[in-house]
Amino acid sequence: MDRRPDRGGDGRIALLEERVAECERQREQIERQECRIRFLEERLVSLTRPRTLLTEKEAAAELRVSLRTMRNWRNEKPARIPFMLFEGGDVRYRVEVVESYLKSRERGKPAARKGAAQ
Repeated sequence: MDRRPDRGGDGRIALLEERVAECERQREQIERQECRIRFLEERLVSLTRPRTLLTEKEAAAELRVSLRTMRNWRNEKPARIPFMLFEGGDVRYRVEVVESYLKSRERGKPAARKGAAQ
């Protein structure tokens, strides 16, 4: 049996209202935390996802050529390295296309490794 003094109906109502208000505050806090977690998860994915597109400057650096050379190659028909042209004139190159171009330029046989059987 509960030995607390009877607060009457008003006391129990006030207690229940306090508990409900506390639950609502906790629910709002949880929703804010869940929203922050979603944001951080999305940010982490964007930071760890491998880049699939290179800017013109990044592609030039990867190929060890100047921006002028990249522009000249882009104006060749067909373009030496396929590219994408976006609104506003932004140019992007796919990483795999740049790597494929580099691989196509390889000449000679790979150097024998030290200790490899001949």
